[in-house]
Amino acid sequence: NVLGRLHDLKASSRKRRFVVLCAARTGSLFLDRMLDLQSDIVSAGELFHSKKIPYRHPEIKEHVDRDIEWRNAHPLEFLERFWSFDTGG
Repeated sequence: NVLGRLHDLKASSRKRRFVVLCAARTGSLFLDRMLDLQSDIVSAGELFHSKKIPYRHPEIKEHVDRDIEWRNAHPLEFLERFWSFDTGG
């Protein structure tokens, strides 16, 4: 059954990290909101926004627990902390 195999493949490879990189004013916020509306995708928003870190989920904010200055000084560590939280999506 082809559909069954596709479902099994999708289930086995569900969790994938992704980053959307965009220039300003290109529709990245719209894309982010559309992705977050999907039941099987958790989109965090513009994690490297210049003025704020848009933690949409309070439990992620508690897990990451970093401010903009720290994030800017340690971008890879910031992403590692963020990605180490299991969002279930």
